[in-house]
Amino acid sequence: MATEGSPTFSEYLAVLRRRRHLMVWIGLPIFLFAAVLAFALPDMYRSIAAFRLTTGQVTDITASAEFADQYIMSLADRVLTGSNLSEITKATNPYPELGDDAGEASSELRENVLVAMTVQTILEPDRGRERNINTGFTVAFEHRNPKKAQEVARALANSFVALDRDERLKLTQDRVRFYAGEATRTSEEIAKYEAQLATFKEENFERLPETAQANISIRARAEQELDNVSREIRGLEQNRVFVTQQLREAQAGPTATNLQALEEEYARRAAIYSETHPDVVTLRRQIENLRAAGPATGGNTLQGQLDTARAALTEASQRYSPDHPDIRRMQRNIESIEARIAAGESPTASLAGESLQAVQLQTQLHALNTQIAGLRQRDQELRGRLEQFEIRLGSTPEVEREYQAITRGLDTARRQFEQMVAGRLNAQMEVAAITSGASDRFLLMTKPGSPEDPAEPKRIAILIVGFILSVIIALSAVVAAEMLDTRVRGAADIRQTLDLTPLAAVPVIQNSIYWRGRTRRLAMLAVTFLVATPILYILVYFISR
Repeated sequence: MATEGSPTFSEYLAVLRRRRHLMVWIGLPIFLFAAVLAFALPDMYRSIAAFRLTTGQVTDITASAEFADQYIMSLADRVLTGSNLSEITKATNPYPELGDDAGEASSELRENVLVAMTVQTILEPDRGRERNINTGFTVAFEHRNPKKAQEVARALANSFVALDRDERLKLTQDRVRFYAGEATRTSEEIAKYEAQLATFKEENFERLPETAQANISIRARAEQELDNVSREIRGLEQNRVFVTQQLREAQAGPTATNLQALEEEYARRAAIYSETHPDVVTLRRQIENLRAAGPATGGNTLQGQLDTARAALTEASQRYSPDHPDIRRMQRNIESIEARIAAGESPTASLAGESLQAVQLQTQLHALNTQIAGLRQRDQELRGRLEQFEIRLGSTPEVEREYQAITRGLDTARRQFEQMVAGRLNAQMEVAAITSGASDRFLLMTKPGSPEDPAEPKRIAILIVGFILSVIIALSAVVAAEMLDTRVRGAADIRQTLDLTPLAAVPVIQNSIYWRGRTRRLAMLAVTFLVATPILYILVYFISR
C-alpha cells in the first residue's frame, strides 16, 4: 500500500496519458529511424577463408603468444598495401561503379577486409591451468554481391599464401647465397691453411709431434744397435788380439810347404764334406794353382788366392743363397784379400816362405781389422744419429706449439666449411619445399564460398535496439518534462501545493474544439511520418554507399 505523499500507480499512468503526445513525438521518430535503417541498409555478404597455422614455433604453447598475431598482422599489412590491392582490384573489379579510380576502389576494398585470429583454449600439462593459443586466422571480405565477395576473398587468401611464400623464399635464397659465399671463403681459407701446413711439415718433418714417438722408437733402436756394435767391436778386438798372437807363433815356428799343408787339409775336409762343398772346392783350386805355378814361386800369391776365392764363390753361389754362412765367409775373405792389395801388398809376390796357417791368420787378421774399422765407422754414425734425435726431440715442443696453432685453425675452418655446406643444403631443400608449398606456415582449411545469407545488417537487432532506445529516450523526456513543469494537475498537485484536499475534480470536456485539435495533431503526425520515412530511407541509402 502506497504511503501518504508517494505517487501511486494510477498517477504514473495519468502522467503517461498526459505526456503521451510527447512520448510519441520523441520515441516514434527514433523507432522509425531504426526501422528505416534496418530495412534501408543494403545486404552485405561475407565470404570467409579459414587458415590453420602449421609452424611449430607459432603454435607451440611455450612460444610467445604475440608471435602469431604479430606475424599474421604484419603479413596482412603487406597484403593490404596499395600495389597488391590494385592487382586484386584489376583482377576482380569489385566496384564497377567507381570506374577507373583504382585508388578509391583499393581504399573501399581495404575497408571491407576483415582479418581475425582463431584462438583455442588449452590446458597446460605442467601448470594445470587454461591458456589461449593462436591456432589459425580467418580472412573475410564483405560485398553486396555474394559472387564478388567469394571472388575477392579467394584472391585475398591466395595473396596471403603467395606473399608468405615469396617472403620466405626471398629470405631462404638470401641464406643460400650467404652460405655459398661463406663456403667459398672458408674453402679458400682451408686451402691457405693446408698449404701452410704442407710447408711447415716439409720444413719440420723430423720434429713434428706425430713423429716424436717414431723418433723415440728409432732412438731406442739406435741405442740398442750402438750397444751391439760396441759389444761386437770389443769381441772383434779380443779376437784380433788372439789372432795376432797365433800369427806370431806361426811365423816363429817351423814351416812346411804350402802344397803339403793344403793337401793334408784337403784330405781332412774331403773325408768330412762332399766334393761340391765350398771349402773342398776352394782347397782343390788352391792345390791346382800351386801345382800349376811350380816350385819357383810355390803358386802362393795374393792374386792367386783372390782368383781362387772368387772362383770358389762363383761355384758356391750356384748352390747356396746369398745369405748362406759359407757365402758370407767367402765374401769376407775376398774383401780381406782386396784390402791387403789396396793397402800396398804386391798381388804377385810369392808367399811360399810362409806357412799356410800364417797366411790364413794374416788373412783373418786383415778381415778383423776391416770389420773393426767398419764397426767403428758405424759407431760414429750411430752416435751422430743419436745426437740428431736428441736435437729433434728437444725442439719438438716448440714445433708442436706452432703445429697445433696451424692445425687448430685448419680444423676450425673445416668445421665452418662443413657447417656452411650443410646450411646451404638445408636452405636449398627449404627453397624447394617453399616453392612446392610443402612447408607453408599455414594451410587453407576452408576455401571462400559463395554466401547464401547476408552477414549484415542485423535487421532484427537494429529494430530491437531502436525500439529500446526510443522507449528509453521517450520515458526520459517524460520524466524531464514532469520535473520542469510547474503547473498544477490533479488532486495530488493541489494537496502537495496547498496542503488542502479538493472537494471535486472537473474532467476534460471533449467538445468539438477538443476533437478538432486532436484530429489536427494526428494529421500532423501522419504527415511527418510520411515525409520523414522516405527522407530517412534516402539518407541511409546514400550514407551506406
